[in-house]
Amino acid sequence: MVDSLNGRVYAENGADGTTSVIQESSAKVIATIKVGLGMTGIAVDRLLGRVYTSVSGSENGSITVIDVATDAVVARSAYRGDATDVDVDPVTHELIVSTIAGVTE
Repeated sequence: MVDSLNGRVYAENGADGTTSVIQESSAKVIATIKVGLGMTGIAVDRLLGRVYTSVSGSENGSITVIDVATDAVVARSAYRGDATDVDVDPVTHELIVSTIAGVTE
């Protein structure tokens, strides 16, 4: 996922449960953030400076929120249902989570 406003790329590393932060101009990894095994999606809210990742579990998943200014996890929330993807509405900044059962906001 590209954050062109901040010149960064956020890449899922599903095998080890991390997100790599890559500086777009140099193509170098500048941070690695632990989000959890089973990562299924990633979305960037460029204006709010947040990256959201969805992690699926056997019955429940979680959403992790990363601050782009610090590359630190600022929130983690359990999610009822097996999250399969995540997106952000660019106008309302609402988080949209897809699950096996459907889409919820």
